This record gives sequence, C-alpha cells and structure tokens, in this order.
Amino acid sequence: MFDWDANNIAHVEDHGFSTEDVEAAVTDPGRVSAPAYNQDGEKRKAVIGKTDDDVIIFVVTTRRGDQTRVVTARDAERNEKRRYRGRGK
Repeated sequence: MFDWDANNIAHVEDHGFSTEDVEAAVTDPGRVSAPAYNQDGEKRKAVIGKTDDDVIIFVVTTRRGDQTRVVTARDAERNEKRRYRGRGK
C-alpha cells in the first residue's frame, strides 16, 4: 500500500504525474532498480518503471511501517530509459 499526503501528492504533480502514474511505475512488473540516495538516515530506493500511458519515469520511495511512501518522481533521463528498455538483455 502507498502512503500519500498533500505534500507528496503536490510534489509528484509538480513533476507532471498523478498518484496513479507513480503507483503504476513502482508496481510495473518490468521495473528496474536504480541508485538512490539516503536522507538523514532514511533508506531510500529508486525504480525506473512505466506508467499506464507508457511513459517511463524515475521514482524514489522509502518505507514507512508497512507502506511505501513516494519521495519524488520525474521523467526518466535518456540513459535511464535506455536501461529500462534494455532490461533482461
């Protein structure tokens, strides 16, 4: 389950995505892991995944209890898109 509040909803919307877009990318069966930074001792993970509209995006998440909290989401960069498209090869 995802942990959404007004702050992280507004943040991903500022990047042009909806919560549905981000959730689709994080749960994309073809997603690939990507490097992420940790912040103030909070472990973060990143994935490159595809929305239901076939847009490849980069998403950073952290765990809060038993929920996944989205930290940020943005358009994937060219090299990230290439990595996603080349997965499994």
